[in-house]
Amino acid sequence: MSTPSHDPQPEVRVSPLRARLEHLAAPIVERTMQTPAIPLIVVGGLLVIGVLTRHVIGAIAFGIIALLLVCVLYLGWPRLTPLEKLMRFAVLLLTVAVALVMAAD
Repeated sequence: MSTPSHDPQPEVRVSPLRARLEHLAAPIVERTMQTPAIPLIVVGGLLVIGVLTRHVIGAIAFGIIALLLVCVLYLGWPRLTPLEKLMRFAVLLLTVAVALVMAAD
């Protein structure tokens, strides 16, 4: 009996919008891979600003973090398992909720 042949790279259909956004994000992702500490410092700085200042400035800081999470989530979505998608979406919702609460303060 022969084993079924598996194509190592299955055919993936990509929308024109996704292809364009991935093409635009590629240089940024490549630079980030060369200096992985910079995104951590930026997000850490935004978190510190958000927690210490609160109100509108804190909401803006958490809003920027939420936008960064949306970008990363969108780019990685096709490659994630359902559980990973759920966890990342929960973190995004929590970040948006914190930004909204701070804006309402």
